[in-house]
Amino acid sequence: MRKLIFTFIVSLSLVIGLTGCSQLYNNTEEVSLEDAGVFMDYQTGTVIDVQYVRIRDTGVGAGIGGVLGGILGSFVGEGKANTLATVLGALGGAYVGYKADTANAQELLVRMDDGTKAVIVVRGTEFKPGDKIRVVFRGDKVVRVAKVGSSAQR
Repeated sequence: MRKLIFTFIVSLSLVIGLTGCSQLYNNTEEVSLEDAGVFMDYQTGTVIDVQYVRIRDTGVGAGIGGVLGGILGSFVGEGKANTLATVLGALGGAYVGYKADTANAQELLVRMDDGTKAVIVVRGTEFKPGDKIRVVFRGDKVVRVAKVGSSAQR
């Protein structure tokens, strides 16, 4: 019984900790620490077409989830029940980790203001044809894509 209570408390703490930290600011663009204080260039353009895609798990989320689920499952039961709980915990954790590490995304076909066309894959589903966007990049790597508002056009 103690193991079950301990497992429940640890699991609940992980869930609360992981979800609480990810919601610091709602509707705020996430920026990498590597991008802070770095001069980057940008171009503006217009979204011509949108394809909905899914960004695949690299395997890291499933691996970490499987290990954590197996560890938590090992605290449940004794004998065969413990083995079953460990295996089910590992499988469940791997599934949750996989789902957490995949993301809905969009493949944007963009006509840049200089006349060139580009295809950019972005996380989320906020863009639609006709949207004016700003593409921030460093070298040949796209750092972020954001809608351009009338006050942002300076």
